[in-house]
Amino acid sequence: MVSDTPSDERSIEAAWQLNPRHFPRRIDLDLSPDVHAMLERTATATGRSISEVALELLSRALFSDQDGLN
Repeated sequence: MVSDTPSDERSIEAAWQLNPRHFPRRIDLDLSPDVHAMLERTATATGRSISEVALELLSRALFSDQDGLN
């Protein structure tokens, strides 16, 4: 049975609040000129930004590594 006391409302409200500790963190990468040029070519060819292309490549690498560990 659920009661409608103020403490219940506060706990429900707290469950839906954003916690900045769980936000993604910024990553700065130093890229060689060759890698940067490859990202630029890929971004131009796909119509996406360099950041989007880099994010996809990093995600693929991270998830493929995780699959190998399981």
